[in-house]
Amino acid sequence: MKIEFLSKKQKKEIKKMLLENYGIRIDMVYNLIKTGKNKIRFFTGEISEKELRMLNSLIKIESIGIPFLNLEKGPRLAFDAATLFGKMATKNFLELNKEQALRWMRGESIESEEEKERFLIIKYKGYTLGTGKIYKKKLLNFVPKERRTDLIDS
Repeated sequence: MKIEFLSKKQKKEIKKMLLENYGIRIDMVYNLIKTGKNKIRFFTGEISEKELRMLNSLIKIESIGIPFLNLEKGPRLAFDAATLFGKMATKNFLELNKEQALRWMRGESIESEEEKERFLIIKYKGYTLGTGKIYKKKLLNFVPKERRTDLIDS
């Protein structure tokens, strides 16, 4: 895996992107790492960039930290990052009703009145359920298969 630590300038850009797209204000005290094609992960470990590169040369590191952002087609928060930071969102979030939330957590996409293509944080009763994307009057579901469920508290 190619590992690239983000610079202070790049971290500042990510911080700005989160604020502009989701209204999320966070301090960038995390180490941010770019892996693959525009995928950002974060971790709070004590390992330095030099140590991580040396370790990666000895044994191939598959991943480190938590998936945070996918920048390929816009800033889409990863499932766990949405769960961690979703409550801070002041824009580009959608509150579902119970029926919609049940369908969402089963992995179904939901019809939408909106047409503007964009990523959203999905919530039910204030709890973050992940991220979705408005596309052609549908809210596309990004809940990972292993996180899908039929159970949801009322």
